[in-house]
Amino acid sequence: MSGQTPKTARILPQRIITLALDSAESIAAIFVSLRVTPNAISIIALLLGLGAGLLFAFSLPLWAGIVIVFCGLFDVLDGKVAAKTNKQSLFG
Repeated sequence: MSGQTPKTARILPQRIITLALDSAESIAAIFVSLRVTPNAISIIALLLGLGAGLLFAFSLPLWAGIVIVFCGLFDVLDGKVAAKTNKQSLFG
């Protein structure tokens, strides 16, 4: 190899990824102003994940997929809120 980093395949275009991350920054700023802790956001993400599992178990895969998207959003948000409030830990 010539020292170049190989390009990875992306499911979403870079423009959509950038828009989503910028939106997450704005939402994280709102959570910080409301004094929502990263742990509270993590608990919400956990509950959403459990809810998605239940929806899938009850043969509602479309709704499970939609809830998983929100679960992922809250997972991103807890990290952004932790970074903004300087509350990062060894595990995230």
